[in-house]
Amino acid sequence: MGNRPAEHGYIGIDNGCFSHPERFELTRYLAYVRRISELCPGRVLFATTPDVMGDSAATVRQFIETAPAIRKTGVPVALVAQPGLGVEDVPWHDVDAIFLGGGTNWRSGNNAAALAAEARSRGTWVHMGMVNTERRFRAAESMGCDSVDGTFLAFGPEVNWPRLQSWINHPQKSMIIT
Repeated sequence: MGNRPAEHGYIGIDNGCFSHPERFELTRYLAYVRRISELCPGRVLFATTPDVMGDSAATVRQFIETAPAIRKTGVPVALVAQPGLGVEDVPWHDVDAIFLGGGTNWRSGNNAAALAAEARSRGTWVHMGMVNTERRFRAAESMGCDSVDGTFLAFGPEVNWPRLQSWINHPQKSMIIT
C-alpha cells in the first residue's frame, strides 16, 4: 500500500485496492514491489495482485492479467480471495500465496477455510488480512494461516504490543505477522 517497510521481519505487499481501488496504478505498484524487494532481499513473502472487493470472478481476472508482471519482479504472487471464490476457481498453478481478503465473516467462514486447506495441501502460503483481535488471530491460526496482518499495533502500540506478544507466545501454530 506504499508503506515504508520495517527494518526487520517479513513483508507482505498489499495493493491497497481494499481501501482505495481508484488509486491503483499497475506501473506504480510494480515499481514499489521492485523497490521493496531490492531494499529487503529475502524478506518479501508475496505481493498481491489487484482485487475487487466482494467480486471473486473479477479478482481472478485481475490476477490472470497482472500476475505475470508481478512475477517478473522476482516476488511471489498472491491471489486475494474474495467472497464467492471456490477451490475450483483458483488458478493454482500460478498462485504462490492465497491472501484471505473480503469481509470479516467470509474470511472466518467455511469457504475461506476450504481455500486455506487446499492451499496448505499444495504447499501454498496462506495469509489472512485485517486480523486486529485475538479472536481473528485464533481463527487464522485454526485455519493454518502462515501469516496475518492488521492495524492493531498502529493504535496504542505501547499497550497493544504486549497483548499481541501474548497471542504469539501462546500459539496453536506458529505464524508470521506482516
